[in-house]
Amino acid sequence: MRNHWLVAKPIGADKKRTTANLSEALGAELTQQRTKHRWSQERLAEKLGYDVSYIGQIERGEKSPTCTRS
Repeated sequence: MRNHWLVAKPIGADKKRTTANLSEALGAELTQQRTKHRWSQERLAEKLGYDVSYIGQIERGEKSPTCTRS
């Protein structure tokens, strides 16, 4: 049995997502690419090493992703 809640859900096709700033634009693009590849936020978070709540904040434009160099 598949876990349907782990499958990426596309944003409504009839709704255009508007952005007011760079963070929101980045979040919209991240969401679009994630759903295009049928990845859940959980899967993306795991692959990137971020918490799933942080991925949601990035997608909503509330946070900007950080980049750490080692």
